[in-house]
Amino acid sequence: MEQQLQLQWANEQLRLVVLAYQKRIAKLKAQVCELEKLKRGLLEPIKEYVVEKADSEEKNVSLIQQGFEPVVPGLYRKRVKIPWRLL
Repeated sequence: MEQQLQLQWANEQLRLVVLAYQKRIAKLKAQVCELEKLKRGLLEPIKEYVVEKADSEEKNVSLIQQGFEPVVPGLYRKRVKIPWRLL
């Protein structure tokens, strides 16, 4: 009877140790995912747009010459690269 209780106690202790390691592994996997996301963010520039509004024909021509593209009449956008930014 005593040996059976010791075996049950040892099995329970082993189960708890395995459970603790599983939780730790899950946390480490989540941290690895976050670090990979951070690495991608640092290596690949984020592309954003600068938006300008044109009130006149001269402003329209000027924005197109600067590399802006029309979105809707009177509204232009230009894609700019930001070297890095943490999200």
